[in-house]
Amino acid sequence: MIRKATLADVLPIEDFCLRMKRRTEVVTIKVEFERARKAIRNCISSPQGFAMVSEHGGNITGVLLGVTSNWWFSSDRYASDIAFFSQRKGDGARLMDAFRQWADDKNAQLVMGMSSGQHMSTAKKFYELQGLVCVGHIFMGPKPIQVRQIRRA
Repeated sequence: MIRKATLADVLPIEDFCLRMKRRTEVVTIKVEFERARKAIRNCISSPQGFAMVSEHGGNITGVLLGVTSNWWFSSDRYASDIAFFSQRKGDGARLMDAFRQWADDKNAQLVMGMSSGQHMSTAKKFYELQGLVCVGHIFMGPKPIQVRQIRRA
């Protein structure tokens, strides 16, 4: 079942997303739990936020959190995910359908990202089946402390 997330879902969403993040992360980024909860609450409560979950047997098995904003150089709008995880076949597509409809209602272009570096070919195929086109890549540098250490060497 796909449904809108509620404020009662904040902790289960956080737990699910962090479990999924740990399974797929390539770059370790420190988790600030209160910051994560605030972002989830904002996606649930803000008109600029999107929060849907898939649920089976009373457990969250998928999450899509997103936001909409203006491009920095244009009044045109875009909608982007900040967290998208799905464990069950078909739920990812259903979550994407709901996100696409929400973005259309906001007159916003979909912009989806993939920063884990895992399962890239599978994700690319999924997004292409959803009608999206691959544009560019994400490149990450070392953390600032690592940059200072590299420069000293």
